[in-house]
Amino acid sequence: MAADFNGLRTTKAALDALLEKLRVITWKGEKAFARVELFVATDLVAALLKLFVTDPRTCLVVFGDKDFDSKVEGTQLNSKQARTVFVLVTDKRIGDDSGALFGTEGNPGAIGLSDLVETEAMGLLLPNPKAIYAAPLHTEILKVTDKDQKNLAGRWACVVTVEINGGLLVHNLGKGPIQ
Repeated sequence: MAADFNGLRTTKAALDALLEKLRVITWKGEKAFARVELFVATDLVAALLKLFVTDPRTCLVVFGDKDFDSKVEGTQLNSKQARTVFVLVTDKRIGDDSGALFGTEGNPGAIGLSDLVETEAMGLLLPNPKAIYAAPLHTEILKVTDKDQKNLAGRWACVVTVEINGGLLVHNLGKGPIQ
């Protein structure tokens, strides 16, 4: 008995749609992020340190996990899927912690960038049929440090936890109801 994916998008399609929404976000008429990339969680610290050297405003998308809410209905197992994704945004103002976090006239700051993610990249990611949407769950502020745990002045980040929902995975369980 094969699964009928009945509108379930692949995780890669969901991530690609989120990346596209993030790439077109603007701040004061220019692209909000110099770089928007998908990263593997194990590479995150090294990636952050590397990107801080080259790009003032960066957006990294890290896949977290998938959860399913499954229910048996008659002869079918119906599973709704939710994916957790972490969108990490950074702004750099060397020697200016307040400006890096809260922004200045010339830069949005990490909090301003997280506000843009929460408002501009959420909602419908892919339309019907097979619609999926993104919703913000939580935002956390991070102070970026070097390997010796020394604070790096002017280097702040925000992590926006996002849930991507949509689709229904349907499995046929046979001819009779499951009891």
